[in-house]
Amino acid sequence: MCGPRAGSRGGGGCPCGRGPGPLLSPSTPAPSPSPSSPLPEDQMMQRHLWLLVFRYLSQKELCVCMRVCRAWCKWCCDKRLWTQINLSRCKSITPLALSSISRRLPVSLDLSWSNISRKQLTWLVNRLTGLKDLFLSGCSWSAISALSTHSCPLLRTLDLRWAEGLRDAQMRELFCSPDKQGQLDNRSKLRNVTDFRLSGLDISDVTLRLIIRHMPLLSRLDLSHCSHLSDHSLNLLTAVGSSTRNSLSDLQLEGCNQLTDECLLYLRRISNISRVNLRNCKHISRAACETLLSDLSVCGLFCLSDDKEISKIS
Repeated sequence: MCGPRAGSRGGGGCPCGRGPGPLLSPSTPAPSPSPSSPLPEDQMMQRHLWLLVFRYLSQKELCVCMRVCRAWCKWCCDKRLWTQINLSRCKSITPLALSSISRRLPVSLDLSWSNISRKQLTWLVNRLTGLKDLFLSGCSWSAISALSTHSCPLLRTLDLRWAEGLRDAQMRELFCSPDKQGQLDNRSKLRNVTDFRLSGLDISDVTLRLIIRHMPLLSRLDLSHCSHLSDHSLNLLTAVGSSTRNSLSDLQLEGCNQLTDECLLYLRRISNISRVNLRNCKHISRAACETLLSDLSVCGLFCLSDDKEISKIS
C-alpha cells in the first residue's frame, strides 16, 4: 500500500522523493526538546525569524537546507512553506514522496503529466482534506478516477486538460460520486469548483449539462480544442436558468472548429463575462467578434486582440 516507507524519518523527506539525506549536526548541537515540551522563548524567536527567511527559498533550496541540522530540518517542513507543491512531469513518484506531500498539507498540488496511479492518488486525497487546487493534465483516467469517491476534497480548481480516456461517461462518474454508504450523492464533490479546465477532451453537451447542474460557482471554464462542441453547446451554457449564464467570467474556446458566428449571439447573455478566447476558431469571423465587442462595451470597456481574444479592460 502506498504510504510512508518503513524506517523513513518522521520530519524529513523532500516531496521530490529524494529525502533530506544524512542530517549534518552543528559542531555543538543543542539537545532537541521533547515533542510535548514547549520551545524556549529564544528558540521560538529563532524559528520565527528563520521561517521569514525560508519563505524566499525555492522548494529545492528548502530541501538542501533540511540537511543543515535537525532544527532546520523540522522548520523547513512547516506547511506554510509548502502551500504549493509541483511534481509535474515526475516519472517516478515514490512512497517517500507521497508521505512527504501528506505531511506538508499543500493547498495546491500539480501532478500534471506524471505517472501517478489510482492507488497513489487515492492515498493522497484521503489525507489532503484541505487541498483546493489540483492539476492532473495529461494523466490517465485510471488515476483520475480516484476523485470519484466520497473522500475527494472540495476543490476550487481542477485541471484535467488532455487527460487520457476521459469522456462523457467518465465525467459523469466524477460528478456523481457515491457517499459513504455507497449511495449516489446529490451534492457533487465538485460543487465548489470555480476554475475547470477541460482542454483537448473528447466531451460533448452531456458534460456541459453536468457542469450546469453541479457547478454553481464556476467562473472560469476552459473548453479549448474540444472538437465536439457546437453553437448549440454555447446556447446550452447561456440558456435562461443555467448557473453558468450568471457565474462565468472567463471562457476559453480556442480551436473549437465547429463554432460559427452564430455562437457569439449566445455569448452576449453572459452577464459577468470579462474574457472570451476565440483563437483559431476557423468559422468565426473577425467582423462578428467586433460586433460582440460593441455589444459588450455597453457594460464596460473591452478590447479585441488580433487573434480574436476579447478581454475586459479593468
